[in-house]
Amino acid sequence: MDSKQNMYLSERLFIDRHKRELYSDGCSLKKRTLKHWIYDNYYTQPYLAHQLNMRVSDFKRKLKNKEKFTVYQVTLLIYFLGAETAIEVIYFPTYKERLRVEKETFGRKR
Repeated sequence: MDSKQNMYLSERLFIDRHKRELYSDGCSLKKRTLKHWIYDNYYTQPYLAHQLNMRVSDFKRKLKNKEKFTVYQVTLLIYFLGAETAIEVIYFPTYKERLRVEKETFGRKR
């Protein structure tokens, strides 16, 4: 397996296993966690909005009002952030659900 395939293996697993059940109507993101990641990695909110094929104003409004992002936007986010970071940023309704997703994606708790 070449390095590019290996790099996206966990992201593909995450998306394939959970897109249908968790994200059929989209999901919310943890605003603070995402903002910390953006600035710690020297990106900007407009840059991330562009990566998600969104207008900057829509991106900021969704974060501010805790609105759901579409399945397509969440998929792009997972590929951009990586599966491990995405698990930290995506809002799960319960801690138990988050642990289940982690275990199915990575085969273990992190």
